[in-house]
Amino acid sequence: MEMRARLASIVYADVGATRERRVRVERVVATPNDGAGRVDAAAEIAHESGGYFRIEGSWEAAAADGKILAKGSVNQPLLPDHRLRLHWSPDLPSGKYAIRLSFDYGGAKKVVAETTVTVPAKAP
Repeated sequence: MEMRARLASIVYADVGATRERRVRVERVVATPNDGAGRVDAAAEIAHESGGYFRIEGSWEAAAADGKILAKGSVNQPLLPDHRLRLHWSPDLPSGKYAIRLSFDYGGAKKVVAETTVTVPAKAP
């Protein structure tokens, strides 16, 4: 009796990847969710260099006086030449807010992006 078998494996390696990491925020948007007192925030991040790494940071919702009313964490892997979409939905009372995304990716400086949103008062 004769047995034959084949075994294969795939190895991923960053060959010739530069040490420079380039990441940029393509867009940050925030819209109030009808009637729920909730804001739907989204961001798109573009990784424009080689190598795999993680982004770690936070979302914040700041009132007009600068007080932080909601905070959420960000900890996501970022693949080479890839776009990452982040979502956050804090509960907020009516008012105008600055929605801020900030994260560190191991590059030269921390990335910060911001947008504003107005949450309308609930109808009686």
